[in-house]
Amino acid sequence: MLDPAPRSPAKDLADSTSTQLLHDADGFSIATWKNVALHLWTVAATPEMVAKLDEFSLAFTRAHPEGISAIHVIAKGAPLPGKEVRDLLRDVSDRHAKHVACVCHVVEGSGFWASALQSFLTGLHWLSQRSYSLHICSDIAAAAQWVPGPHAQRTKVTLAPAELEQAIRFVRNRVD
Repeated sequence: MLDPAPRSPAKDLADSTSTQLLHDADGFSIATWKNVALHLWTVAATPEMVAKLDEFSLAFTRAHPEGISAIHVIAKGAPLPGKEVRDLLRDVSDRHAKHVACVCHVVEGSGFWASALQSFLTGLHWLSQRSYSLHICSDIAAAAQWVPGPHAQRTKVTLAPAELEQAIRFVRNRVD
Protein backbone atom coordinates (compact mmCIF):
# COMPACT_ATOMS: atom_id res chain seq x y z
CA MET A 1 0.00 0.00 0.00
CA LEU A 2 1.37 3.41 -0.94
CA ASP A 3 0.49 6.63 0.84
CA PRO A 4 1.54 9.78 -1.05
CA ALA A 5 0.37 12.17 1.69
CA PRO A 6 3.22 14.29 3.11
CA ARG A 7 3.97 13.84 6.81
CA SER A 8 6.06 15.65 9.36
CA PRO A 9 8.97 14.06 11.23
CA ALA A 10 6.96 14.32 14.44
CA LYS A 11 4.41 11.78 13.19
CA ASP A 12 4.65 8.19 14.39
CA LEU A 13 6.98 6.60 11.86
CA ALA A 14 7.61 3.39 13.76
CA ASP A 15 4.82 1.16 12.46
CA SER A 16 4.37 2.20 8.84
CA THR A 17 4.38 -0.62 6.30
CA SER A 18 3.30 1.66 3.47
CA THR A 19 5.53 4.12 1.69
CA GLN A 20 5.21 7.46 3.45
CA LEU A 21 6.25 10.58 1.54
CA LEU A 22 7.61 13.01 4.12
CA HIS A 23 9.19 15.72 1.98
CA ASP A 24 9.01 16.47 -1.75
CA ALA A 25 10.34 19.87 -2.84
CA ASP A 26 13.04 21.48 -4.95
CA GLY A 27 14.38 18.24 -6.42
CA PHE A 28 14.73 16.41 -3.11
CA SER A 29 12.32 13.79 -1.77
CA ILE A 30 12.32 11.90 1.51
CA ALA A 31 10.12 8.88 2.13
CA THR A 32 10.07 5.92 4.47
CA TRP A 33 9.03 2.31 4.17
CA LYS A 34 9.15 0.13 7.27
CA ASN A 35 12.49 1.09 8.84
CA VAL A 36 14.10 2.12 5.55
CA ALA A 37 14.65 5.76 4.61
CA LEU A 38 14.29 6.48 0.88
CA HIS A 39 15.82 9.61 -0.65
CA LEU A 40 15.68 10.99 -4.18
CA TRP A 41 18.13 13.66 -5.29
CA THR A 42 17.52 15.19 -8.75
CA VAL A 43 19.55 18.38 -8.20
CA ALA A 44 22.74 19.29 -6.39
CA ALA A 45 22.36 19.04 -2.63
CA THR A 46 22.14 22.35 -0.79
CA PRO A 47 22.71 23.20 2.89
CA GLU A 48 18.92 23.47 3.29
CA MET A 49 18.40 19.98 1.87
CA VAL A 50 21.04 18.54 4.18
CA ALA A 51 19.33 20.24 7.15
CA LYS A 52 16.03 18.65 6.08
CA LEU A 53 17.77 15.25 5.74
CA ASP A 54 19.23 15.63 9.24
CA GLU A 55 15.86 16.66 10.72
CA PHE A 56 14.03 13.66 9.29
CA SER A 57 16.92 11.29 10.05
CA LEU A 58 16.81 12.25 13.71
CA ALA A 59 13.06 11.61 13.97
CA PHE A 60 13.32 8.36 11.99
CA THR A 61 16.18 6.90 14.02
CA ARG A 62 14.33 7.75 17.24
CA ALA A 63 11.24 5.95 15.92
CA HIS A 64 13.31 2.85 15.11
CA PRO A 65 15.59 1.82 17.98
CA GLU A 66 16.25 -1.46 16.15
CA GLY A 67 18.12 0.53 13.49
CA ILE A 68 17.43 1.77 9.98
CA SER A 69 18.84 1.57 6.49
CA ALA A 70 18.96 4.32 3.88
CA ILE A 71 18.70 4.24 0.11
CA HIS A 72 19.66 7.33 -1.87
CA VAL A 73 18.68 7.47 -5.55
CA ILE A 74 20.74 10.07 -7.37
CA ALA A 75 19.18 10.98 -10.71
CA LYS A 76 21.32 10.99 -13.82
CA GLY A 77 23.13 14.28 -14.21
CA ALA A 78 22.54 15.65 -10.69
CA PRO A 79 25.57 17.86 -10.01
CA LEU A 80 28.13 16.98 -7.35
CA PRO A 81 27.72 19.05 -4.20
CA GLY A 82 30.22 21.75 -3.29
CA LYS A 83 32.67 21.52 -0.40
CA GLU A 84 30.34 23.13 2.17
CA VAL A 85 27.60 20.60 1.42
CA ARG A 86 30.07 17.70 1.36
CA ASP A 87 31.18 18.65 4.87
CA LEU A 88 27.56 18.90 6.03
CA LEU A 89 26.72 15.50 4.51
CA ARG A 90 29.72 13.96 6.26
CA ASP A 91 28.56 15.46 9.57
CA VAL A 92 25.04 14.04 9.12
CA SER A 93 26.47 10.66 8.18
CA ASP A 94 28.72 10.62 11.25
CA ARG A 95 25.93 11.79 13.57
CA HIS A 96 23.52 9.00 12.60
CA ALA A 97 26.00 6.18 11.78
CA LYS A 98 25.44 4.21 14.97
CA HIS A 99 21.74 3.76 14.07
CA VAL A 100 22.33 2.67 10.47
CA ALA A 101 22.52 -0.93 9.25
CA CYS A 102 23.37 -0.10 5.65
CA VAL A 103 23.44 2.68 3.09
CA CYS A 104 22.89 2.05 -0.59
CA HIS A 105 23.38 4.69 -3.27
CA VAL A 106 21.73 4.18 -6.65
CA VAL A 107 23.71 6.27 -9.13
CA GLU A 108 21.68 6.45 -12.31
CA GLY A 109 23.62 6.84 -15.52
CA SER A 110 27.12 6.02 -16.63
CA GLY A 111 30.30 7.60 -17.89
CA PHE A 112 32.45 10.28 -16.33
CA TRP A 113 29.63 11.84 -14.28
CA ALA A 114 28.67 8.51 -12.67
CA SER A 115 32.32 7.66 -11.96
CA ALA A 116 32.91 11.05 -10.35
CA LEU A 117 29.78 10.68 -8.21
CA GLN A 118 30.73 7.15 -7.14
CA SER A 119 34.19 8.39 -6.14
CA PHE A 120 32.64 11.23 -4.15
CA LEU A 121 30.26 8.86 -2.34
CA THR A 122 33.00 6.36 -1.55
CA GLY A 123 35.16 9.16 -0.14
CA LEU A 124 32.27 10.61 1.86
CA HIS A 125 31.68 7.33 3.65
CA TRP A 126 35.29 6.19 3.78
CA LEU A 127 36.29 9.21 5.84
CA SER A 128 33.38 8.87 8.26
CA GLN A 129 33.27 6.75 11.38
CA ARG A 130 30.90 4.12 10.08
CA SER A 131 29.89 0.70 11.26
CA TYR A 132 27.27 0.23 8.55
CA SER A 133 27.57 -1.60 5.24
CA LEU A 134 27.88 0.54 2.10
CA HIS A 135 26.94 -0.33 -1.46
CA ILE A 136 26.83 1.73 -4.66
CA CYS A 137 24.93 0.41 -7.66
CA SER A 138 23.40 1.71 -10.86
CA ASP A 139 19.79 0.55 -10.67
CA ILE A 140 16.92 0.18 -8.25
CA ALA A 141 16.55 -3.58 -8.72
CA ALA A 142 20.14 -4.12 -7.58
CA ALA A 143 19.54 -1.97 -4.49
CA ALA A 144 16.38 -3.91 -3.64
CA GLN A 145 18.33 -7.16 -3.87
CA TRP A 146 21.32 -5.99 -1.80
CA VAL A 147 19.75 -4.03 1.08
CA PRO A 148 17.69 -6.83 2.71
CA GLY A 149 20.78 -8.87 3.69
CA PRO A 150 22.75 -6.33 5.73
CA HIS A 151 19.50 -4.73 6.91
CA ALA A 152 18.19 -7.97 8.47
CA GLN A 153 21.58 -8.83 9.91
CA ARG A 154 21.73 -5.62 11.92
CA THR A 155 18.06 -4.74 12.57
CA LYS A 156 16.49 -8.22 12.59
CA VAL A 157 13.78 -6.81 10.29
CA THR A 158 13.19 -8.87 7.16
CA LEU A 159 12.54 -7.02 3.91
CA ALA A 160 11.05 -8.62 0.80
CA PRO A 161 13.12 -7.45 -2.19
CA ALA A 162 10.06 -7.09 -4.47
CA GLU A 163 8.24 -4.91 -1.92
CA LEU A 164 11.35 -2.84 -1.29
CA GLU A 165 11.78 -2.32 -5.03
CA GLN A 166 8.16 -1.14 -5.27
CA ALA A 167 8.74 1.37 -2.45
CA ILE A 168 11.93 2.72 -4.07
CA ARG A 169 10.20 3.02 -7.46
CA PHE A 170 7.30 4.91 -5.86
CA VAL A 171 9.76 7.55 -4.67
CA ARG A 172 11.80 7.51 -7.90
CA ASN A 173 8.73 7.97 -10.06
CA ARG A 174 7.87 11.21 -8.24
CA VAL A 175 10.03 12.97 -10.83
CA ASP A 176 10.74 12.10 -14.45
